[in-house]
Amino acid sequence: MQNIEVIIVMYKIVKRIGDIIISFIGMIMWSPVFIILIIMIKTDSKGPILFKQKRIGIHKSQFNIFIGQMSFIGPRPALWNQYNLIEERDKYGANDVRPGLTGWAQINGRDELPIDVKAKFDGEYVRKMSFLFDCKCFFMTIFKVLKSDGVVEGLTNNTPAADESVRLDNNNIPEKPQVIVEVEEKQENVTICETYEKSENSGELIAK
Repeated sequence: MQNIEVIIVMYKIVKRIGDIIISFIGMIMWSPVFIILIIMIKTDSKGPILFKQKRIGIHKSQFNIFIGQMSFIGPRPALWNQYNLIEERDKYGANDVRPGLTGWAQINGRDELPIDVKAKFDGEYVRKMSFLFDCKCFFMTIFKVLKSDGVVEGLTNNTPAADESVRLDNNNIPEKPQVIVEVEEKQENVTICETYEKSENSGELIAK
């Protein structure tokens, strides 16, 4: 048992060193592209250059890869208001490891997973975390991204339990509140349905 714990600790150190090296090389390699994108953004928009979003990392704190609060492989960081997901991850210790750009849950369903299932996959990653398992996550992520598996456009999860927020389709929001009353009358075994709308001025029901 002690040998396993030593191996896990040593791997976490090696993984951290790898994160630093890869992120440093990536920043150097992609810096010309970033500069071009910055120029394009500033010429077209007065807004900020960087997109900022509050997400929760290790020990429920905000994070950054280069300074050691995030890794390339690990549980995907939850949004600050995804309380159900954060609470579920506590059950499996997934909030006690560095979050990652991709992880075991993303490979096994991504946006399609219910919160409890996603948290279980994150817990499974914590138990199996190793060099070989991280390599498996990395290469399977590339395969999944190319196939766009598990992605639900416009949603963070395609299940009722996915998020506390209410998503509204702008096309379905009425300009003015309406009260609709449906009246059913049965005449000689024939059901007649009529729809009435309440007038805003007089308050009377008007047949539509």
